[in-house]
Amino acid sequence: MGPGSARWISVTSVLTIWNIPSAAAPAIEAVPPTVLEGKNVLLLAHNLPDNLSAYHWFKGKEPLDKDLIIMHEIKSQETKQGKLHSGRETLYPNGSLMLQNVTLKQSGIYNLNIHLKRGDSFPCIHTLETQLSKPSIRSNGTTAVEGQDTVEITCDPPFLKTTYTWRLNGKELPGDTNVSLSQGNTTLTLLKVSRHLKGRYECKVQNPLGVFRSNPFTLDVFYGPDNPQIFPPDKYFEEGKNLWLSCQATSHPKAQYSWNVNGEHWSSRQDIFIHKVNMSNSGLYTCHVNNPTTGRNDFKVKEITIVGKWLLVTSEPDSGVQSNFL
Repeated sequence: MGPGSARWISVTSVLTIWNIPSAAAPAIEAVPPTVLEGKNVLLLAHNLPDNLSAYHWFKGKEPLDKDLIIMHEIKSQETKQGKLHSGRETLYPNGSLMLQNVTLKQSGIYNLNIHLKRGDSFPCIHTLETQLSKPSIRSNGTTAVEGQDTVEITCDPPFLKTTYTWRLNGKELPGDTNVSLSQGNTTLTLLKVSRHLKGRYECKVQNPLGVFRSNPFTLDVFYGPDNPQIFPPDKYFEEGKNLWLSCQATSHPKAQYSWNVNGEHWSSRQDIFIHKVNMSNSGLYTCHVNNPTTGRNDFKVKEITIVGKWLLVTSEPDSGVQSNFL
């Protein structure tokens, strides 16, 4: 585990009692009630009866030898460590158990088995739930195709008594009908994801220990190509001048381009350059765009007319022509 991370242990107790002679029922209290991993927690035993003969701590619901942590015999004052004693557990004379430098493996059920002098016994069952205080993000994918893929982003693990909020690129999530949150806001669903949802996601949790943020998760969204456009928009070009055409389409990753002129392949570049055009260069110029990642393609056709020097042309792009003879 890295130095910047920690785990949060929240404690709940369930007491199961058989033939308890005391009016006040035995109970276990965690002190403090919440603890970060690496810190200590005391499982404080309350209201133990006076006629004790022994008490045993087990890891697990059943008092099995293989799950024994530590035991103490009152008469002989003998303390014995079990197989699950890690060297970080301390038993106190009042039956309380200190867990030092708490780890994830120490989560689960603890059983304080109380033995009475008359021969019977009963357990106090105590549950430790271990949770990360520094959340992490998991997802069903780190890349998606716009309009096709649905992405689920989950903040782990689910904390108790915790508020979850999400941020994208350092800001609140944009309003989107295709974005939904699960109950408790632990899972973010991006239905048929769109390009404005690409970027760095962070999960922020707020619980009794404070505010914690996950490391960022980056989602890359592939899109396009959008409708290609050919520049400049002019239709008429003067004979003897150079012709330059550029095809542009919004796409991620960058689109692949190719040109056909009058039905024949001309170039596999984004731009076309023709030195000193003549009348034979008139015709239909078609720009093809393709994005292999999204599987989408499109094209744009532009009619080019080469005119003589004697004709001065002013026109709207790809529209009618107004001619003035010199």
